[in-house]
Amino acid sequence: MENEEKKEFKDVFKKLRESKHISQAKLAEDLNMSAGIIGMYETGKRKPSYETLEQIADYFNVEIDYLTGRESVKIAIINEDMVPSIVALQDNVENANALIKAFAQLTDKEQTLVIHFAEGLVQLHNTKEG
Repeated sequence: MENEEKKEFKDVFKKLRESKHISQAKLAEDLNMSAGIIGMYETGKRKPSYETLEQIADYFNVEIDYLTGRESVKIAIINEDMVPSIVALQDNVENANALIKAFAQLTDKEQTLVIHFAEGLVQLHNTKEG
């Protein structure tokens, strides 16, 4: 991360909220705080306490170090339908970690392309087995 610019909490927080397509009001309701506080966090006018950082990290399923810009790789947000694939990846943790790190560095558009490519490979694999 030496050559990377450290991201600030306000930017990471806003990007996480927007990536989940959640309004400030909805997030405020879910976290039991005011929408004004969410706005202040996103503009950098206010910083959360450690306890609030923990609550936000749990909500978005990320590490506190990711929220505060100390770590550039977020923990993947897992959907139920992804669980079987994740279990299969446990056999090769090193490759899975490299994939997650690389994926996290891509833009949303690039991530979508990677997902479609992977889905195509799975279909090709299934066609060959069937």
